[in-house]
Amino acid sequence: MKVDKLPIVRLESGARYVERPAVVIMIRKDDDESLPYAVAELQLMNFTFLYIIPMCDERDEKFLGEGYWDRFLDCFKMYRKRYWEKKDFSSIVPIQLTAHFRFKQKGE
Repeated sequence: MKVDKLPIVRLESGARYVERPAVVIMIRKDDDESLPYAVAELQLMNFTFLYIIPMCDERDEKFLGEGYWDRFLDCFKMYRKRYWEKKDFSSIVPIQLTAHFRFKQKGE
């Protein structure tokens, strides 16, 4: 299967810091095709990436646009209250991620 475009990735930065990278994979258990077959949350340092795992189901190509996220967020309300930046990593040109850190001294 040839893939020219990837689903939009939702990126949250600075929410919390994790010592060890972690991945949570959610697999759809029923035939509700309004939701993607597989979605992952990757936690890495102070970044959280939420994305559809591409090519798990050939019918998932409809999730390349923006509109599908509303349905997903309706089902997984814990993600709705977060501040996501949308990233498109479909480009063959490398994309540089930037991080902004705010340091506090103990007791502030």
